[in-house]
Amino acid sequence: MNCQKLTKKYTHYMETQTTETELENTSQKNSFKTRILNAMHSKYGIVILSFIAFIESAFFPIPPDFFIVPMVAARPHTWKRIALWTSVFSVLGAFLGYYIGYALFESVGQVIVEKYDLVDEMAKIGQTYNDHAFWSLLTAAFTPLPYKLFTIAAGVFKVALLPFTLAAIIGRTARYILVPYLSALGGRTMAGNKYLKRMTRYMWIALLVAVVGYIIYKFI
Repeated sequence: MNCQKLTKKYTHYMETQTTETELENTSQKNSFKTRILNAMHSKYGIVILSFIAFIESAFFPIPPDFFIVPMVAARPHTWKRIALWTSVFSVLGAFLGYYIGYALFESVGQVIVEKYDLVDEMAKIGQTYNDHAFWSLLTAAFTPLPYKLFTIAAGVFKVALLPFTLAAIIGRTARYILVPYLSALGGRTMAGNKYLKRMTRYMWIALLVAVVGYIIYKFI
């Protein structure tokens, strides 16, 4: 499966959702986003973030990363707490995605897959699960790939729960420790572009490690 192609297709879907009708409601949407961000900084912020992490692993299009960065940058000392709650609920949400694929695909899962225009990719993922289920799930759990597609597909193709669970715990925990940690560094240093470059560099290094691990597992 071409991970880069899948990522680009999902990203393209996210970028092309703004239609002419939606443009008319831009101010209303901006107001909604402002309310969400304000809520994230309230005492209920961690609850909202946990809920987003939960549903994102199963069907929600927006990753919790977009909320983690401003939350932690504003209060760097909270990064460990945010990392813990996001990781836990993201893993729990993966099981919801698995259940949707396993028991509710015709009524719910298929609608989600078609909504993101990823029907063809579902079949390709099924092929990779035959030989490399763990590494495919681990890569999706850590990288910007649409993780919800992989969790739903895992249920559809009845991937064993042990590799599914291990991949979810390792991949999601690694991702949601890294993102808050780097956000905390940015909040402490207020380094602006320097911080963004550093964060991007660390993310690429982590991605490279995951890819190398997959290649070693598959070919060596």
